[in-house]
Amino acid sequence: MVNEAAPKEMARIADEQGVGFIQISTDYVFDGEKLDRCELDDTPNPIQAYEESKL
Repeated sequence: MVNEAAPKEMARIADEQGVGFIQISTDYVFDGEKLDRCELDDTPNPIQAYEESKL
């Protein structure tokens, strides 16, 4: 999927060039049931194909 392949390739090229690469993504891998903000150790639960691709 493009959400995995494109950043992976961009990171590879950045590494070759000796520059940093930061990917800013969305929280669309969660189902929205949690009332507080999402944390790094939360269990993802994508409910749509786009969310699956982000995971």
